[in-house]
Amino acid sequence: FVVGFYIVFLEIKQLNSITLDKRLLYDFLWTFLGAYFTYTLSLSMNINVVIASALIGMLGHVFIKKHEVAIYCGSFAGMTNVFLLSPIQMVFLSLLCAIVYIFSNQLFEGMGGKLGTIAFASGLLTFYVFNINYASSTLIYIPLTHFVLIGILGMASTFYMQHKLKQTATFASASTSLLFALIMIPLNPNGSTFALLFFAASFAGMSSQDTIKTPVFVILTGIIVGLIFYLLNSEINGVGGKLGTIALIATTTVYGINIVYEKIKKHLIVKKSITP
Repeated sequence: FVVGFYIVFLEIKQLNSITLDKRLLYDFLWTFLGAYFTYTLSLSMNINVVIASALIGMLGHVFIKKHEVAIYCGSFAGMTNVFLLSPIQMVFLSLLCAIVYIFSNQLFEGMGGKLGTIAFASGLLTFYVFNINYASSTLIYIPLTHFVLIGILGMASTFYMQHKLKQTATFASASTSLLFALIMIPLNPNGSTFALLFFAASFAGMSSQDTIKTPVFVILTGIIVGLIFYLLNSEINGVGGKLGTIALIATTTVYGINIVYEKIKKHLIVKKSITP
């Protein structure tokens, strides 16, 4: 993780300054609306947050494709627990998420989970400003293998749909997660938990092929998402974007592993070539 994050940090230093053009202003608007619409769906219609967010992402892809990423990012902030934030406080969070999005859209390019991390950072600050406590949770026993397998499934299906079927990252994540949630939640007592995990893994699956380069690393990323989700399942709950942050940690970790692997491989090849 440290190696991957350091490499990304070096790339960040080379980024260009941000110009607030018309497209970014529209992104600001749609990020705000994506957050508030998702929150409103959950609040007024009692819709599961994964279904609400994925649905907003799908609608963004179909009707406003130029700004689907901004809408999807906002929807993650909108996954914040409706019992913790009032509508007015949600307006604050939505505005904050939109601001952070337009000023950080060049960061972590190609890294799955960056949109959720933007939402999570905005949510943490909102909770701090309004002195809101995180949601309490009840620990439930689910075998670790379930988390690992669903992590791999969410990662692999999204990554495959994006890069093999040539779909946008937003559509790949939203469509697979929506389908999984609609099937799993009614059928399994732990369906809501599994839907959250699949959603987190799907964010990792939004990574570029420059970040996750081989099938082995796809599987490894899914495993890491499952493990982190398992460890943090009862921590900092109720804040939208936590799932994306888990995905970003996983993708950055695997990215770092790949960098180290490539350097070792290159070193061994050079060493072999000069050995008499």
